Amino acid sequence: MKSIKLQDSFYKSHQNKDRTQQLKEKPKSIKEKQAAAAVGQCELMHIYSKFFGEYSHIVGQVLLTRDVVEDDHIRENVVNTFETLLENKIIVLR
Repeated sequence: MKSIKLQDSFYKSHQNKDRTQQLKEKPKSIKEKQAAAAVGQCELMHIYSKFFGEYSHIVGQVLLTRDVVEDDHIRENVVNTFETLLENKIIVLR
């Protein structure tokens, strides 16, 4: 069953320490939190890519900001990006 296999893979992959667990203490300042989030985001995308890849699926990430809503040209570019990803059967993560 696919869901069980995915869950087993998830648990096995988290038995090893990842890079985000190397922090000696919880980040306190904004810059430390943002740096930790940047590393964590990469780790998260790696996990998604690995798991979906087991089923021959490709994932892509689209980062959205307020500009997308406020600027017609930017919004058109984002819509085109989503359409292209979906046409190519790429799973979009945001």
